[in-house]
Amino acid sequence: MFTLVIYDISDDRIRKRISDICKRFGLNRIQKSAFLGNITSSRRKELVRKLKRNLRGEGNIQVFVICKPGFSMREIIGEVEVFEDEDTIVI
Repeated sequence: MFTLVIYDISDDRIRKRISDICKRFGLNRIQKSAFLGNITSSRRKELVRKLKRNLRGEGNIQVFVICKPGFSMREIIGEVEVFEDEDTIVI
């Protein structure tokens, strides 16, 4: 199953920590505050625990589980931005 993580965090240090956690779990940045990847249920639970521990009440994080059929129906409108700090991007 695909995991989508989106967040709204104003504190730069916390936002960087959350971004780093997402990267360590193999998620790819698809927007400035959004990561997507295909991880197992147990890895997702571990990810959520780490995100909760690091958020410290400074904003919000939403984690979505997307099944393969739902993911295949996604539509991308506009250009996909490539982020300089990323080697890969999901299209």
